[in-house]
Amino acid sequence: MLRTTDPFRCGEATGRPLEVYRDGDRLSVVSEGRVGLRLRLQEGATPHLSLEEPVKPDPRDVLPGVTAAFEMVSATHPEAGWIGLDRASFAGLAAPLMERGLAVREGDGLGVDPVMLWQRPEPWLANLAARDFPARPVMSGGKRHPQRPPKPEGTIYSRFIPWLGQAVAFRAATLDDVDTLHRWFNDPVVDAAWGEAGARDKHEAYLAGLIADPHMIPMIGTIGGEPFGYFEIYWAKENRLAPFYDVQD
Repeated sequence: MLRTTDPFRCGEATGRPLEVYRDGDRLSVVSEGRVGLRLRLQEGATPHLSLEEPVKPDPRDVLPGVTAAFEMVSATHPEAGWIGLDRASFAGLAAPLMERGLAVREGDGLGVDPVMLWQRPEPWLANLAARDFPARPVMSGGKRHPQRPPKPEGTIYSRFIPWLGQAVAFRAATLDDVDTLHRWFNDPVVDAAWGEAGARDKHEAYLAGLIADPHMIPMIGTIGGEPFGYFEIYWAKENRLAPFYDVQD
């Protein structure tokens, strides 16, 4: 159970971090050191939330805080298939929550379906605009594919894991990561899979090539800010593997 000294963090990838503090049955959503929202949590087989104070005139102002509270309750009650919402205190937020798939009406009840909640990208994905980049067919390297959004920089994804007390994040790799990559690639266990052991100059050229390649995104995974792994994401239609399986846009 979270104590007041153990905040649940949300929205770090977006640059608008929120912290949810729990003290007994009270949840306080804090942004930039200020409490923006207070809720009450009723425990049970089905957790139940109510807003302690009326929402601001524009409900959109409190949606990030409400979403953070939903995420905290779902993450700390993984067995719960439903989070009930008090209809009276959430009356002003019911419509915008349902429009975004953050709340569902069932009969006379209003609640959060965790399956739907965890499909929302806003709390963890840094650049939502890239996710919905419009389609435009282009040719490159003899391959026809949709034009891609600009390559991401910095943090791409970050999510706080309550049982770790830390955030798992993925950021775009830079040439500052060459020394780390050089050490990892020369580990015999890593080399058995990647086959990229060699001198530092080789790894600098390797990473620089991927950073310049529009269809590849080299990433460093971190836990609590400490690097733990290296990953490569590629746009499949532009990759050399494309001819070998059914590739969609």
